[in-house]
Amino acid sequence: MSVNSPPAVYQDVFSTLSHQGFKNITRRLSKLPKSHRNMASIIEAFSMEENDYLNLHFLKFKSDSGKPSGRAQVEETNSLRARALSELAPLRHLTSDHPPRDAVSVDSAPLLCEILTFIVEIANIRVIAISILIELCVKHNNSYIEASVETLERSIDKIEPFCNNPVLGKYAEVILCEQRLLFHLLQLNERIRRYDYFSSAFFMYQCKSDINHWRKLTQPQPTDNAKPEETAETSTWTTLWNSLSESIYPGRTNYSSPPLLQWAAFFFKALCTKLTIYFEKQIRDREAQLPQGKLKQYWNQLNTEFLNNLHHFVKRPFVRNIAIYHYNNNHDPDDIHDFGFQIKHGGEDASKTDTLTTIYCLPSNSKYSSPGFIIESLKFIHIQLDTLEVEPKSLYDVANDQSYWFASIDGVAKNFLVATFRGHITPQVETAADDLWRHILKDLRLKGAFDQMQAVCV
Repeated sequence: MSVNSPPAVYQDVFSTLSHQGFKNITRRLSKLPKSHRNMASIIEAFSMEENDYLNLHFLKFKSDSGKPSGRAQVEETNSLRARALSELAPLRHLTSDHPPRDAVSVDSAPLLCEILTFIVEIANIRVIAISILIELCVKHNNSYIEASVETLERSIDKIEPFCNNPVLGKYAEVILCEQRLLFHLLQLNERIRRYDYFSSAFFMYQCKSDINHWRKLTQPQPTDNAKPEETAETSTWTTLWNSLSESIYPGRTNYSSPPLLQWAAFFFKALCTKLTIYFEKQIRDREAQLPQGKLKQYWNQLNTEFLNNLHHFVKRPFVRNIAIYHYNNNHDPDDIHDFGFQIKHGGEDASKTDTLTTIYCLPSNSKYSSPGFIIESLKFIHIQLDTLEVEPKSLYDVANDQSYWFASIDGVAKNFLVATFRGHITPQVETAADDLWRHILKDLRLKGAFDQMQAVCV
């Protein structure tokens, strides 16, 4: 395929779009033959709309109430969609028996149809996404967002086939990642609203993965010297959102995540904070509602199920050992109600966690001679921490930078078994931290006892 052939030019254009190279599109489109001028015009307009969307321009257009409405950008996006459909209709019926319009070859028609169909689908997605983001940023209308989640999920399904297209694949993958992140953020928001903490933890993991993947996909190409657009219209938003998230490409200055990605990262952090607050409050409220005898009975059942799951978990090849910690916020040796919810690692958090106390340390090669080790070590009503190791532990192990800390949330966390794990990861496994978190979520589910406790608590 010649570098100046239409397929090669289109491939270069959409690859450039995937790396935020919006300012370079016109120059690349100029390489197309004159017979493709209508397509070039549509793609150029598409590039401008995508740039405006990623820079959150729709938040600048105000309604009569003074709040952002997004109406102007929705109208522009719908106009682009209509242009693409108008161009698409005759191309679908273009055959060797019909003279090609504007000298567009019959061989080019399938590719042009694919590109136009892709633009139409993206336009549909943008209209949905703008409406959702307006609700999240301005109105906080959860009922509307709930109704939009299924629509958003269907739009994701429509984008996936384009990822295998050699011309559109790179940009389609970026759009797919972006839409999955928005979908998972909405799911996380809804799970938190319903106090569904276990599912929330799962979607926290999904959101974090999506954000990292999106950043990786949209890194500016090293050979591309163009800088992001810096106009008077976007500078305020760029400055604002740059303050909320780290640079997408720390090795090079003047490159940063698009404002949309930075907003998503900020919203994700806000939801995690909200989850923490709700979690701690729910634990306290629900503990106060149960009689001690019933609570202890359920606690023992949970411990049994927890141990069974832990047996399976520690067999993972990347787990060296696990320590179970109790977060005693008030330095009270009899306090076992205030469990800390933490998903952190690193020295910067050490000063905030100086009351983490070891309750039980379980080496991965243990034979589990005492099946009731958790029950025996952690008495629910009269715990005696002074008989255990009481030396405070920080979250960060200076001697081993492969230490990661996670909070295991049992069931949907409407019950009360909460432990913080410190997993020593095998250094050879690059994704060990993510794998550990994923397997904790997968393996430490406490089904039966949780169902009983939920029936009492809800």
